[in-house]
Amino acid sequence: MKNFNEIAPNECSLSGKKARIADVVGEKITIHGAKIIKSRFNDSEFALIQFELNDRMYILSTGSKVILRQIKDYRREIPFRTTIIKNNNCYTFS
Repeated sequence: MKNFNEIAPNECSLSGKKARIADVVGEKITIHGAKIIKSRFNDSEFALIQFELNDRMYILSTGSKVILRQIKDYRREIPFRTTIIKNNNCYTFS
């Protein structure tokens, strides 16, 4: 009999205390994991991001199109350090 991780090795279990993206802006964080999830309500996507700040693990969700693209483009580089910045009404990694 196979183990689940042999059948679905890309499943990512993210854990941590919930955080709001606005509370993390300007903080130096380390991204440890990310998942792109389709919304149940419409055709949009959002990112679930696991990160470390001050030796504690957190999870945040965001629909930021820029962060979604960055996660898709640089997923292979996780873990990485970054700062989330807000530029006008747009959140992005810096």
